[in-house]
Amino acid sequence: MGKQKIKIEYTSETIAERTYGDGDDCDTVFIEVQSAFGKPVKLCIGYNRCSKDLEEYYGDCDLEDYIHVEGDDLRKLASKFSALNTKTLVERIVIRFEPYGLGAYKAFEEFLKKKGIHYSTSFY
Repeated sequence: MGKQKIKIEYTSETIAERTYGDGDDCDTVFIEVQSAFGKPVKLCIGYNRCSKDLEEYYGDCDLEDYIHVEGDDLRKLASKFSALNTKTLVERIVIRFEPYGLGAYKAFEEFLKKKGIHYSTSFY
């Protein structure tokens, strides 16, 4: 009898998006959750800015900021949203932060600070 293989699943939803001009330039706030056995393991809220101006200035057409929540802090976050599974957590975060539009990224970060939920950030 072999070991049970852990099935990792990914869920991704857009929280807010704004397209400029011809559609090549856009800003997006999104959520990505990695889960195992239906339970969230890692959550990322991302803010992606994409434009021709960025490509001219930085040499890359998009910049991405991420907020990462894992471990006990992710369980604490899920508890705040009364979410017992990944699908419910994603749905409730989207509903809660959609009204902020592109400000959802900062609003989510402020929410984590206010609730004492630890997180890390990264930039790409």
